[in-house]
Amino acid sequence: MTKSIFINASMITAKPTGVGIYNIELLKKLLPKLVKENIDFVVYCYHPKLVEKFIDKDKIRILSLGPLLDKIFLRFVSVHRILWNLFVLNKAAAAYAMVYALATYGSLNRKKQIITVHDLIALQFPRQHKFQYLYFKFIVPIILNNSVKIIAISNFTAKEITKHYPKIKQSKIEVVKNGIDHILDQSTAVSDDWVDKITHHKPFCLMVGASYYHKNAETLLKVAKLLELNHIQFVVAGRPSLYYKSLMADAKKQQVKNVFFMDYVDEATLSSLYKNAALHIYISLYEGFGFPPAEAAFYGTKTIISNHPALLEIYADRFPSVEPKNAMMIAGLIKQNCFPIAKDARVYPILKMMYNWEKTSVKVFELLTNAIIFIQQK
Repeated sequence: MTKSIFINASMITAKPTGVGIYNIELLKKLLPKLVKENIDFVVYCYHPKLVEKFIDKDKIRILSLGPLLDKIFLRFVSVHRILWNLFVLNKAAAAYAMVYALATYGSLNRKKQIITVHDLIALQFPRQHKFQYLYFKFIVPIILNNSVKIIAISNFTAKEITKHYPKIKQSKIEVVKNGIDHILDQSTAVSDDWVDKITHHKPFCLMVGASYYHKNAETLLKVAKLLELNHIQFVVAGRPSLYYKSLMADAKKQQVKNVFFMDYVDEATLSSLYKNAALHIYISLYEGFGFPPAEAAFYGTKTIISNHPALLEIYADRFPSVEPKNAMMIAGLIKQNCFPIAKDARVYPILKMMYNWEKTSVKVFELLTNAIIFIQQK
C-alpha cells in the first residue's frame, strides 16, 4: 500500500462538460508527477480514450457494475456513478493507500480519501436536481466526514461546505482553484458564415450552458425583448433539457424574435461563437468557479457576469457585474458594450497567470503526498 493512489475520475464521460474537463486537464499535469515520484496509481473513468492520450492504458480502468447492471443504468450515468461509488469503489480500491476523487464521489466507509467539491448546487436548487439533492443531503456529509482532506475549487465553495455541513472540520478544507489554460483556438475548423446567417449580420450576445434553471436564461429572454429594436441578436446554446425546451416554448409564446437557440455544440462551433460574439452573457444564479467567462476572454470577448460571490471572486472587476434578475440593468450594459463592440485581448493572459493547471496540479500533488505520509505515521 505504500505510496499508491486510487484515482476516481468518474466525471470523465464521452462528452465531458465543466467538471469532466476539470478531471481531464488536472490529470494531464498530475499523473506525470506521480510517475516521476514512483507513486503507483490507477485511474477509473467512463471514457478511457480521453485519458489514454497522456498515460499508459494499463493504468486505466472502466467503471462497471457488471454487464447486466451496466446495460440498465448506463443510460442514467449519474445513477450508475453513485451506485458504483457506494458499492464497488471500496473493494476496487482495497489495495491502494489513498483514494483521490476529482469530484464529490467517494466511499461511505473509507477514511483514507481526498474528495473534491466543485459546488453544492443540488442543495441550493433541489427541484432542479431531485436525485442529486438526496445524494448531497444524506450521503455526501458522511463521505466528507470520512475524508482526510476536502478540496474546494473556490473560497465560495469552501464557505458553502461549512454552511451546509457544519459538522465538517474547517481544517480539512483546502482551497485549490481551477486552471483555465486548456483553452485552444478551434474556431478555424468551421466557417464563420453560418454565424452571420443566424444573427442576420447583426451584433449578437452569446449565452452558453443554458440547460438548467440556475443559468437564469429566462431573464435573458426579458433582456432580448427589451432590445428587439436595438438590432442586437442573442444566441443561446444548451443541452435539450426540460428547462431548455421550456425556454424555447416561452420565447415562441412571447414572440421574442431576436433569440436563436442551439442544441449542444461541439468545441469548434463553440469557439466560433465565442470569437464572433459581441458580448458573452453569464448571469448565473449559482456557480462554483465558472469556466465560460475565461473561455470568452480567450477570444477577447468581454462577459457580463452576475454578482454571484464565486464569479466576483474569480473574475473580480475584470468584467462588468450585474444583479442577475435585473433585466433593465443588463440591457443597459449590453447597449453600452455593443456600440461599439468592445473586444479586449488583455484579460485572458492575466487570468492565465492566476489560474493554470500546473499551479493546480502542484497543490493537489502536495496534498496527496502529505496525506499519504500522514496516514503512514498514524
